[in-house]
Amino acid sequence: MKNPKYLVHPLKNKFNMKHAFLFILLFSFTISVKAQFTDIYQNKKYEIHNLVLKAEIKAAYSPSQLEIVQSRNEEKPEDWAKVEDKIFDIAVNQVKNEISFFKIQSKAIDFRNRIQEWKRINGRDSYSTMQPNFTSIDIDLVSVLNNCAVYAMKFNFVINKNSYYGDDEAVITQYYFANFKKGTVTPFNEQLTQEQQNKLKDLCLNRFKKLYLLQTQKLALDELDNDEKMNLDHNSSFASKIFFSEAIIYPYLAGVIVEFPQYSNSSKLFFNYPVRVFLKGNDVQQLLKDFPIIEPAFSNPLKAPTPNQIEQLNNDENFNLIRFSTAPKELDMLEYLDPKKSIYTLSIDNIYHRDTTQTRQSTKKFFFNKQGLVTAVETRDGNDKLFREERFTYNENAQLIKVEKTSRESNIDFHYYNGKKLNYIEKVYIDNDSRYDEDLNVSINQEHFIYNGNYRYQVKIHLTDEFKPSGYQHFRYLKENKYCTNSYCLLLNENKDVVGVRLERGSPMDILTNENNQAVESFLDYDRHHHQFSYDDQNRILELRSTHDRSNGLNVNYEYSDSPTQPLIIKEEQRSYSNVNYREYIYRLEFYNH
Repeated sequence: MKNPKYLVHPLKNKFNMKHAFLFILLFSFTISVKAQFTDIYQNKKYEIHNLVLKAEIKAAYSPSQLEIVQSRNEEKPEDWAKVEDKIFDIAVNQVKNEISFFKIQSKAIDFRNRIQEWKRINGRDSYSTMQPNFTSIDIDLVSVLNNCAVYAMKFNFVINKNSYYGDDEAVITQYYFANFKKGTVTPFNEQLTQEQQNKLKDLCLNRFKKLYLLQTQKLALDELDNDEKMNLDHNSSFASKIFFSEAIIYPYLAGVIVEFPQYSNSSKLFFNYPVRVFLKGNDVQQLLKDFPIIEPAFSNPLKAPTPNQIEQLNNDENFNLIRFSTAPKELDMLEYLDPKKSIYTLSIDNIYHRDTTQTRQSTKKFFFNKQGLVTAVETRDGNDKLFREERFTYNENAQLIKVEKTSRESNIDFHYYNGKKLNYIEKVYIDNDSRYDEDLNVSINQEHFIYNGNYRYQVKIHLTDEFKPSGYQHFRYLKENKYCTNSYCLLLNENKDVVGVRLERGSPMDILTNENNQAVESFLDYDRHHHQFSYDDQNRILELRSTHDRSNGLNVNYEYSDSPTQPLIIKEEQRSYSNVNYREYIYRLEFYNH
């Protein structure tokens, strides 16, 4: 039975077979690509789609058939459906109620004034006094935690039509906290109390100042761990320009995001782009004392993994599917070479063959410490000019804590740990050749690693610029005789050898391994992609033969020698229709003298 409160598509009652067929086509068209949301507290994933709904509005300030795009649970469980209907009703009633609507519209006018002030300052005068034109509503699912959810209700306005840079739009967002167990929907982020603002200032001011110093390049990358440079004073001029009354907060995965929206007064420090920080652990517990409305999202704690689970989850090789279709990586070849002394450097010359000529196109050089850890990687062109460099720093436990990369861009990654567990990686990217938009040449994001029993979640959060909560989540987990991710499972025998692959989506993949758990043959998408591996009596790889669509392919041959300083040459032949490219990769080793 059709829900009388909304229409999927305005076909009215003309519903003969012809219209029914048309209805199906249009209905399918209105469902966007699915998004996957995960409640990491329950280790449960949800398939969410966006459904285009219509609401009849009899008001001059709104379209008569108001379009509302709403995130809906594809499985349609009863507790979710009740909450989704409530949120839909809230959206419709706010438009039907003139007082509620004009409060929203006044915020759109304020947003219009702020964006025009920004344009005026930047020499983009396009002054407009048009009344914001209300067009539609989006109801987006933001996150799911402990059988609770956060929704963002977005009222969309056009505030400047046919401008030189395209139509300007204002999106006025309201946040709602839903409790599926209780069936309640509660607005929050409406107006923060002074106590709430003070708590956010205590927890977040230093973090936002760090982002400000980086984004404005008042703090160099190599000064990030300099305590004197990072002396952050609450009474500084920066603190007087940050207004926590503008902040929005929302639970996300196992933490809370605190954000200043685009074109807020606080965002002026960040070139009017949105900026955010992510709180978790003890910081969240402190926050909940002043934000009890979101406390149910953290009612059940995460389950601590065992040391064995941590070890298995953090071993990337356990989840390595690509080894069944590609050649071993450069450093993986050292296992086959088995040098008897400590390696100081590994150099790999990339030689391109054309007819009878050979050209060295690049050399990649790895530097190792005496413990066998990579400390640097240098890549030079054929003229021996350095064009890419990476430096690696470790702590006393041999854990990687910093990676510095330089080329046209500068990157620095900081790794933070809780004991043996990797907590998060903070990545700072600076474009050294940003000639066109100086505001956008710095990007800062974090990758957080969150454990819940036999699951490990990897979440990427953009601290600067736009952030799409559903787009940056990956997880892996242990299950009986399987190593699984959100994309595939590797099936294991009693010896933990891989005996099969199950893909969550896409074409099937068949694999064959030998008694040493080495890849021998694999087929992807039936026989479109075919890979064959062969090994010598020392279990060293000898050859990889790959074909794609039976015409394109790759042959890689491995030639080992007894020379300790030049133990390997890899010969590669790559075919693409009538073109054939030949390359050699020559491995050269230097050793410590001890």
